[in-house]
Amino acid sequence: MFKLWGMVMLWGSFAAAGFFADKRLKARVKDIEKCILTARIIEDELKHSLAPVGQIMDLLLENPLLRDFEFLHIYKSLNKSYTSFNKALLQAVKLFKGALNEDDRAIFSQLALILGKSTAESQLNAISSILIKLEHQRCMALEYEQKHGKMYRSLGMLGGAAVCLVLI
Repeated sequence: MFKLWGMVMLWGSFAAAGFFADKRLKARVKDIEKCILTARIIEDELKHSLAPVGQIMDLLLENPLLRDFEFLHIYKSLNKSYTSFNKALLQAVKLFKGALNEDDRAIFSQLALILGKSTAESQLNAISSILIKLEHQRCMALEYEQKHGKMYRSLGMLGGAAVCLVLI
């Protein structure tokens, strides 16, 4: 009886590892989508309201789609202690513990480097370039998630079953 429970627990552990890997891939896609939405809102606000960038960043948390985006909460807490919102943005990208990889972070960091440092037109051009790069990253992440997510889930369950068979 104990052997059966042990095998079930082993199988469950392997399956959970596979599902966790799949969940991580999905989280990366969601985080990139939130980065894209953040950049699009900044772009729209720069085009239409001409509000200062610091004020635009403060407005982002009011968007219901971005309320749970940890990056913005980190930025908000850092912005109180930094003199420049650009430094707060860069630090927030570094401290953000989401599922973004280094390439995603590097692209999103470019936003902090250009905001408020040039004319509105050049900022809009740079944001458009960043959006194109982020869309490319999102497409690559989505493709990778679709290809490998099911494989990770299957390998976790099959690996657990294989270990159980070996133990029998």
